[in-house]
Amino acid sequence: MKQHIGGHIMGEKGADYHLHQTYWTNLKRLSGADVDDFHGLSVTVNWPHRPQDIDMLLRLGQGYIARDSIARPLGAGMWFDYENDAAMISMMITHPKLQTGGLGSEVLAAIEVQLDGFRVRLNATRSAWRLYRSTGFRDTGNVVQYQGIVRSDDQEPTMALGVRAADLGDLSAIRALDGNVFGAKRDDVLAQIFARSQTYVMEDAGQITGFAMCRIFGRGHVVGPLIAGSEADAIALVRVFARDHANEFLRLDADARHSELGRYLNSVGLETYDTVVAMTKGTHFGPEDAVEHLSLIHISEPTRPLY
Repeated sequence: MKQHIGGHIMGEKGADYHLHQTYWTNLKRLSGADVDDFHGLSVTVNWPHRPQDIDMLLRLGQGYIARDSIARPLGAGMWFDYENDAAMISMMITHPKLQTGGLGSEVLAAIEVQLDGFRVRLNATRSAWRLYRSTGFRDTGNVVQYQGIVRSDDQEPTMALGVRAADLGDLSAIRALDGNVFGAKRDDVLAQIFARSQTYVMEDAGQITGFAMCRIFGRGHVVGPLIAGSEADAIALVRVFARDHANEFLRLDADARHSELGRYLNSVGLETYDTVVAMTKGTHFGPEDAVEHLSLIHISEPTRPLY
């Protein structure tokens, strides 16, 4: 028998459950054993992550998963913490049956307890924006999701001047550039993404001034993170991946201010799929503050489904 106590239900094992609509759920920390259930939960909201993508995210970050009394996954959320007390919240998923039942708020609250005192970023979908605003997050900009099957842009097969394939010796410079633009050091995240990606750099007089990474994800490939000194440089870097993945699915998320890049992406088949809101809480950090570089920050996870 289970004993009801106020708004909670105490199970035989002493687990603390909360009622959301007609479902009793409890939160547990995510682990590698949750890959399949987390993947299944993502499928319920039409996110095209592969199990391998979920596994990578769990290696990079931490999170919670909400299950009902018979262990079915009904909600989840993750955070990725960086040096200097900075973090990013993402992968916030609530089963469609419970999206108005308060479960998302419970997951978010649990994550925020772990991030007390942190500077926090997230990218909010339309459906989640009000929730984040109600808890103190503020808008800092917009991120546009471009995706589609790449078609040829009739470019020459050679790479643009200054663009070359990166090697392991470039990782230190890539980390330094990313830290300056992103506003927080995330060396471990970059190292793991670099190991799974094809990376190109933009070089000027022997100095790396930009880079872009591209890896298998979801329905095809995803480009990011990408940092460049101008939209022209960003296009030169992306063009290499457009060439390499012609007739394949490709995604890139970019700051909405970069319309020249957006027009190029549209011209090679990446349609403007959706726009999300970049938000912060606490002392702001992020690419919106970068003045010397165009910043197209695609964190280690999607802003919303494909990707």
